Amino acid sequence: EEDVASIGKANEYIKTLKIRKARPLESLYPAADPVAIDLLKKMLQFNPRKRCTAEQALEHDFFKGVRRLEMEKRADQPLVGPAFLDSHKIDMQTLKQKSYEEAMWYKNHDPNNRTIDAPTGTSHGDE
Repeated sequence: EEDVASIGKANEYIKTLKIRKARPLESLYPAADPVAIDLLKKMLQFNPRKRCTAEQALEHDFFKGVRRLEMEKRADQPLVGPAFLDSHKIDMQTLKQKSYEEAMWYKNHDPNNRTIDAPTGTSHGDE
């Protein structure tokens, strides 16, 4: 009950769903490293108050040996999504256009971007 209450407005919807017995992650992923299973259990907690934070996840033993603190950046303020996503009804054309604009922004801001001109196959980006 505490877990359902933790999700706010969605709790009425959740209460209409059929209760299913949980399956242990170990049985779903029998070949998985137990350390990976432990991290998944912490990240997949239904109740957000019981779920690990991103920082706690990065500090988990699963990332020992691969984490590079010097490369990490912290947001100094909450991330804000595009305003059009706040709409209760988004038309497909707007969603397609905004997705395209986002993809093009990343393409144009990637310092390692390599493009190939068709049909000559001339490569750009390594000059």
